[in-house]
Amino acid sequence: SMVAEAKKGGKYVYYHCHGKKGCPTGYVKEASLAERFAASLEAIAFSDEVLAWVTQALRESHQDEKTLHDSAISRLQAEYTKLQNRIDSAYVDKLDGLLEATEFERMRAKWKKEQTRATRSIENHQGANHTYLEEGVMLLELAKRAPGMFREADSAGQARLLGFVHSNCVWEDGKLAVTYRQPFDVLAVMAANVTPELMGDTAKTGDFGKWLPE
Repeated sequence: SMVAEAKKGGKYVYYHCHGKKGCPTGYVKEASLAERFAASLEAIAFSDEVLAWVTQALRESHQDEKTLHDSAISRLQAEYTKLQNRIDSAYVDKLDGLLEATEFERMRAKWKKEQTRATRSIENHQGANHTYLEEGVMLLELAKRAPGMFREADSAGQARLLGFVHSNCVWEDGKLAVTYRQPFDVLAVMAANVTPELMGDTAKTGDFGKWLPE
């Protein structure tokens, strides 16, 4: 845990360990920390070329995701229809005197409850299908713009951005070690390993899945 301390009438800000037992890491200028944090954001940023390639990979993955959601929706719609047919058939039996009214209401309530569950599942699949690509592209755009956003933001804005991207940070021996939140941890690996040759090979084979989070 580190705290800020202003020096020379607030002209300079230094960070040091929180506590009274001394600080093994010493003092570090706020500007130096900011440079290290900006570098950690550079590690998840993509060039325009790589961003276009990763977006293509996301679209390829989205098609598979859409197929899975469409299949689940079709199955749930069929289940809903089957339940409605049961309700309609039981209602006819009640009118014909083949089924007691109390028994009909009990069965109808049960099937209506199952229909409600099916409807909610359909809505969840539809929502996931629509947001998968949109949110993915937004995160990629954020990763690309993060370094510039950090440098232009005030201290509060910088803190919010770092809190969104990082899950933990450690300052030790003059070095900053960061742990990225998902999916920025995956983006950091991709940014460090994607090369023009790899992009070309993957585009030929169409095997984008290994670069995307499960």
